[in-house]
Amino acid sequence: MFRVAVTLLLLAAATASARNTKGEIVTWADFSWVHWVGVSMERVYFATTEGITRYNRLERRFEEPLTGGEGLDHSDVNRVWVDHFDQRVFASTSDDLMEYDPLFDRWYPVDQIPLEDIKTEHVDPPNLLHMPFGTFYSPEGEISDFESRVFRVTDVVDDGTGDLWMGTWGMGAAVAPASSSVLEFLPEGLLQNSILAMLWVDDWILVGGAVFDQPRTGLTWFNADTYETEFVESGLDRSFPAYDVLCLEADESMLYLGTAIGVQCFDQTGSRVRRVLDYRAGLPDDYIWSLAMVGDTLLIGTNSGLGLARPSVEPSEVMRHASFEGRPVYDLAVDGDEVWIATSHGAYRWDRVKGTLQRFKHPDIMLEHDVYDIELSDSFLWLATAGGLVRIDRETGAPETYLSLPIDRLSHALAANDEIAAIASGQGFELIHHDYKRPIMRRFTTSDGLPSDEVHCLSLDGEHLWIGSDKGLTRFWWANPSRID
Repeated sequence: MFRVAVTLLLLAAATASARNTKGEIVTWADFSWVHWVGVSMERVYFATTEGITRYNRLERRFEEPLTGGEGLDHSDVNRVWVDHFDQRVFASTSDDLMEYDPLFDRWYPVDQIPLEDIKTEHVDPPNLLHMPFGTFYSPEGEISDFESRVFRVTDVVDDGTGDLWMGTWGMGAAVAPASSSVLEFLPEGLLQNSILAMLWVDDWILVGGAVFDQPRTGLTWFNADTYETEFVESGLDRSFPAYDVLCLEADESMLYLGTAIGVQCFDQTGSRVRRVLDYRAGLPDDYIWSLAMVGDTLLIGTNSGLGLARPSVEPSEVMRHASFEGRPVYDLAVDGDEVWIATSHGAYRWDRVKGTLQRFKHPDIMLEHDVYDIELSDSFLWLATAGGLVRIDRETGAPETYLSLPIDRLSHALAANDEIAAIASGQGFELIHHDYKRPIMRRFTTSDGLPSDEVHCLSLDGEHLWIGSDKGLTRFWWANPSRID
């Protein structure tokens, strides 16, 4: 009996500690609102409204932010301190003082901050700064631009060498090197928190999302390996209007942004929209749900049917697929010569070469109504439907219901391979290890470290699942061997 009790305690401890594995969950968000700056000999720490970021000043690059550690409310950090040799990191929230344990990626409460070897100094904003083109500085510590936006300098640290490390309210981190005194902005994270769409382009993830009333919006290029970030702001002029980005696609020369006012055909080499494909150009509707590139043809799923366009042709050729008139086309998946089409009236397979269109039917699986998302893996076809998640064997055609739960259009996100499937549930996401005789299923929510339960898009990249939510871009280590689901 004693051995059984010990075994149960060990299993419980393993399960509890599985969530605490370092690097299992890391989130990048809008880090442009900086409260405070802490500087060590090697790194600069920025306390932002979405957590603490770290800049390696020797390598001149950002490292993983400290946004995954348990025990800290990352949205409530207002100060950060670090010792000279980068061995101890402290943070304060509205109510607590916390110390970071890098071994277990956890924060623990402390009574005081025992740092005596700090060799840096917090100073007032300088009276004069040399600014990059398009920005202006006032002696009151305010940065403005051509759009009359004003961003306040919130903290300045002199690191003892003459370099000034700065935090701003709205423009993120910055540094004024002693060698030039020209302010250099250090972009990190995202332009906006709410992500509705993501697209892989080589090692980069392109993300776009909801505009709301944020002062800076647009596209974020994020390198999944180096954490490098590049911003393309919208709304600064008429060439790139500020609208919600609902879906994304790309070819060798252009980006395609699906919005509520049509497809914005965006020049990859610059920052302007070359043309707009909308109802006036021949699409069934202006509201764009999905995009897919097949050869030189762009398939466009709208709220009222399927459009086909050749954006490279002048003027662009736009056609409508008569079979889907009046039906929302929520998703498109290309598999060689075949295109799978998710609609409000079920799922279809279109053979572009043969010209055949088939509706998927099965007596045991109800696919007569809304199908929101389609994903293809080597062996399976996955469908997120209004009634749940369906898996279809691509060799035999045998279907199987893997999850029976209500799914609406706002929580339809799906990602799958031949080992796992992940689907947004409206409360985080469900992770299904389906390659077992008895599949293992577990729901992950904010209680497991996610920044939000409102998941908008999912994408698999090897052992990691990338999650787009209303609070940023999260990398989740789904293959973590220490976790027990």
